[in-house]
Amino acid sequence: MALIKVSLAVVSVLILGADSNSLQNFKHWKDNGNSLERLTSSIEDTDHSKLHPIKRRIYDSVGGSVGVGRGGGVPSVPWRGRWFPEAPAAAASPAAQGTASRTSATTSASTSRSHLDTMSQVDAACDDGKTNLTLDWSGSVENYTCFLDIFPPDPETAAFIMRDYIPTQYHAMHECMNKPIHYTSNLPTFGTHRPVWARYGEYKFLPRQRWLHNLEHGAIVMLYHPCAHPLLVRELKDIVKSCLYRHVITPYNLLSPIRPLALVAWGWAMTMSMVDEESVRQFITAHALRGAENITTDGQYDHLLQDAATIVTSEHDSTVCPPQMYF
Repeated sequence: MALIKVSLAVVSVLILGADSNSLQNFKHWKDNGNSLERLTSSIEDTDHSKLHPIKRRIYDSVGGSVGVGRGGGVPSVPWRGRWFPEAPAAAASPAAQGTASRTSATTSASTSRSHLDTMSQVDAACDDGKTNLTLDWSGSVENYTCFLDIFPPDPETAAFIMRDYIPTQYHAMHECMNKPIHYTSNLPTFGTHRPVWARYGEYKFLPRQRWLHNLEHGAIVMLYHPCAHPLLVRELKDIVKSCLYRHVITPYNLLSPIRPLALVAWGWAMTMSMVDEESVRQFITAHALRGAENITTDGQYDHLLQDAATIVTSEHDSTVCPPQMYF
C-alpha cells in the first residue's frame, strides 16, 4: 500500500481551463491561513471535457509546501504533518501496526465513526437524526431568508468550477452529535460529517454537516443564496430534479453575491451567476454518482424536508439527466 503524506485539509485544487491566456486570470488564495490552497480562474470555457489539472500542492499542518506538481514530489525537508494512511515505521513493523490498530480502535470508539459504517450500524446514541440538532444549526431564519435586495444576475460573469483532490484511500469520519464539526472552506466538497444522511429532496434548510454525507453517496447538492434571483433558483431546481433522484436542494447564505447559485458533488463544485442548462447538465452528468460510497438508500434525516425527491429513471439513477421530451 502506498504511503501518502497529507495535511488535515487533505488536498485542494481548483481545476479549470486550458490555454496560456486563461492562466493569466488565475488568482491564489488560502483558506484558514495556511491549511488549504485553491487556484481560481474566471475563464468562460465550461466544456468539462477541456478541463484539466493546473497545479497540485500538498501542505503540512504548519503550512510548509512538501510536494508540487501533478504527480507530487519528494520533500526536501523533514515531514512534520500526518502520514496517510500510516507512518513508514508503523508500516514496516508488525508490532507497530498492532499498536496503531489498537490506538485507532480506541479513538474511534469514543465519538467518531468510520465512513464504512452503514446506517444499520450507526448507534442511535451517536446520531438518530433528531436529537441535539442545534449543534449544527441554531434555527436562525437568516439561513433561508433574504434580508437584502435580490442579487442581480450578470450574464458576463462566467461559471466557476472547483475540484478538491481527495486521496483514494481517504475515509471521511462520522462525528456523533455530541461534538461540533467545523470546516475550513465556505463550500466544502468532502470532510467529516454526521452518520445519518439526509433524505433526498428539497429542504427549507439543511446543514452542510448532513448534505456532505449525501455527497459521499454520489448525490448532487444544489445550493442557492436566499437573495439569489427566484426565477434562476426555480430554473436550476427544475434541471436538478429532472436529472436524478439522488439530489438535495437547500438555501445556503455563505455563497457569494456574485455567484449565488451552486452545484456540489463529491470533490467538485460549480458556482454561477446565471443558469446555462447545457453546462449544468454536463456538470451533473460528469460528477453525479461518483462519491466515495455508491449507496442508493435514502437517508433518515428529514428535518424541514419540503419536497421529497421522486424517481427520474430508477432508484439507482440508471440514466443521469435523461433527454427531455417536449410536447
